[in-house]
Amino acid sequence: MNGGRRSSSDAVLRPEWLDRVVANLQVTSGRLFAADRDEARAVLVEFVRTLPPAATPVESLVLRGLMIDFVRAGGAALHRRWCRTSARDCPFNPAAILDECWPSIDTSRQTFAHWIGRFFDELNRTHVPSPGERVGCLIRQEYAQSWSLARLAKRFHVTPATLRRSFTREFGMSIHDYQRRVRLIAALGAVRDSKIDALALQVGYRSKKNFYRAFTRLFGLTPQAYRRLSADRAGEIQHTAALKLQERGPTSFS
Repeated sequence: MNGGRRSSSDAVLRPEWLDRVVANLQVTSGRLFAADRDEARAVLVEFVRTLPPAATPVESLVLRGLMIDFVRAGGAALHRRWCRTSARDCPFNPAAILDECWPSIDTSRQTFAHWIGRFFDELNRTHVPSPGERVGCLIRQEYAQSWSLARLAKRFHVTPATLRRSFTREFGMSIHDYQRRVRLIAALGAVRDSKIDALALQVGYRSKKNFYRAFTRLFGLTPQAYRRLSADRAGEIQHTAALKLQERGPTSFS
């Protein structure tokens, strides 16, 4: 018997476990800040599901510290994206939700899942998505559809003028221009392996020439030049483009 003494295995911190946790955190952070509200919530839920569990008390302490830092920084960053007032005047306090959800040493998936639910429920209650934000989300999800201003206004129960103002305030461009950019960004994921003619039609261009011109104007290089890039560099461009679609105001990718 150990006489109440902790075994040496209790103090183990497995390097491979720590590497997996840190890598998951980094990947999730990258995905999180290129996502809209619903997507961000889904990204976090998936992260919880795949989080490598701690096997020792030391790993539990390390995991708790990493998770609290991640939640504190991530919650604050997400809040800044959708907050339209100063932090001093805003009724939403991400730190208070963190204190509520992590009152003691706890690294369970249930605790993290509880924080996700509380954070997004309170965010959406205090920062109701604008018509422009909701339309942007719809276009990113269904970019192949032909969305007119009148059709979108009817779907979201606002006047075309109200929707136009809201969308321009959110994204700094018209709905038509935004959808064109979404389609071109979607093409980035396929242009290295697809025939350009078919891809151009798929993303709404009637000719390869027009697709080439639009692609080059937006990204600063031709589809052929993009194909010659390394997988890492092409991925960086695609990730940056996805991030910029979430920014408020005019967007440039070159």
